[in-house]
Amino acid sequence: MLTRLPLLLLGVVLFAAPTAIAAPAAPGARLSAPAAGDLVGERLTADVPAVSAAIDRAPVAMSWPIDQAADDLQAKPAAHRADSRSWWRRVDVAALAAGVPLPISQPGALLKLSPQDGAALGVDALELVDPQGRVYRGADALRPLAEPTHLRDAGAPFAPGTAMFTLRPDLGAGAFVLRARVRAPVLVHVLERDADAWLSLEPDSDVVLAGGRLQVRARLRDGQTDLKARSISGELIAPDGETTRFALTRGADGSYGADLPAPRRPAKPGVLHTIQIHAEGVTARGVPIRRTATNAVSVVAPTARYTGAVAVEAAGDGRLRVRLPVEVAAASRFAASAVLHGTNRAGKLQPLGVGQAARWLESGPGELTLEFDAATLTAAGLHGPYELRDLRLVDQGRLATIHRQARAGTLPAAGR
Repeated sequence: MLTRLPLLLLGVVLFAAPTAIAAPAAPGARLSAPAAGDLVGERLTADVPAVSAAIDRAPVAMSWPIDQAADDLQAKPAAHRADSRSWWRRVDVAALAAGVPLPISQPGALLKLSPQDGAALGVDALELVDPQGRVYRGADALRPLAEPTHLRDAGAPFAPGTAMFTLRPDLGAGAFVLRARVRAPVLVHVLERDADAWLSLEPDSDVVLAGGRLQVRARLRDGQTDLKARSISGELIAPDGETTRFALTRGADGSYGADLPAPRRPAKPGVLHTIQIHAEGVTARGVPIRRTATNAVSVVAPTARYTGAVAVEAAGDGRLRVRLPVEVAAASRFAASAVLHGTNRAGKLQPLGVGQAARWLESGPGELTLEFDAATLTAAGLHGPYELRDLRLVDQGRLATIHRQARAGTLPAAGR
């Protein structure tokens, strides 16, 4: 579960803080050096579209205490892991006429066929060969699950002409062959919902900076046993369809990994790149398996970054201000957020409160200031030394998280 930090969005309400005399800031402090897994930009880019002129430019800062009973805070949120018990392939007309391999690992598998020309595909146009070489007419081996009109009436987002069938369970599992008489290529999709064999796919992060690196890890498993794939390959698909194929190598732990360059061009705000892995193997029982797993990653432009400097000052009304200088390459509304940890009576750090601040920044040097009010600081009975964790920087105008650091460092004592 991701850290519960609802980042400031457009149209926020300005919470004006009362005027108070602040003590001088503690000078000379630096954020911690980034650690493995942190999202930190090294080279900024200004080659991005301008943000909407209608974006709210009013500055805002707020904080609130953390429920000390909460147990779901994560300084380093894990990326989504996709698990698949299905596979799909686009098969051309000639291959379907000759017969294409249809590996089935679970009796009663679901078969979805989507002709690319949208023409209806009836069961009488299909033929199935079982692992023993016996040939079955489509009607003798497959049970229609729904007619295309039923799918459309139910609001199912399937392509026109899509037909769905279940394989007769008594035919078992193994290496089947599918034949079909069609006029256009068909997307063949097999789903084995309760199968023991599955493929997982997980990037190292759900956000990657354009021009950076993307690491991908996959596992082909039968239950909890890692399998050695007979073949495995990956694709990174851009929103415009541009596809980069990559290889995966097996590690000592049985997983497969790849380290590849991220695209140099970021996607449009809110649009994701797709990662797709195809794998084939055989279980210990000798049953052939094929799986396709899909995940997504956001490729964003590093339009600003923290300089690494940090200054802390105490306001006369009990607020604690954390000033974070930034370098901006492309003007936008930027937001900073972090979880402040305080020290308890046992001398251990625990989460105290969340701080967020946002404002419009032009290109060049700028600053974002997190403010933790007195109520937030005293709610949990904690005190300094304080530490910033889950420090983020968001380009709100482009809907992009461009910095995420699990542990940003211990704060210097506030100047008084």
